[in-house]
Amino acid sequence: MTALFAVAAIIIYVVALAGGKFDFSSVQNTTITYTTTQIFLAILLNTVSIAGIYLMWTLRKAGFYLFFVTRVLLYYLPVFFSSTEQPALNELFVTALVMLLFGINLNIMKR
Repeated sequence: MTALFAVAAIIIYVVALAGGKFDFSSVQNTTITYTTTQIFLAILLNTVSIAGIYLMWTLRKAGFYLFFVTRVLLYYLPVFFSSTEQPALNELFVTALVMLLFGINLNIMKR
């Protein structure tokens, strides 16, 4: 499920990079404008996140850590570029829940 969200995010960022417009005001009470640097970083981090998901699928612990770091960086990406933007709490909740569920099963994974 998280891989689908990462792929969808990559598609949205690529379309935004090509000049497409997305209105997220119905989902969030914010108007976020992304710079080209933010879009490239988001695409890169989502791609690395998918690699982490694949590694977790093959039961590698490195995949969990890779996925964890990329999700935290993606969560705080707007804050790094704009001090006025606040990260959405719903994203934090979903990310924390996924990390908790994967972390519980971390002992099953190989090195």
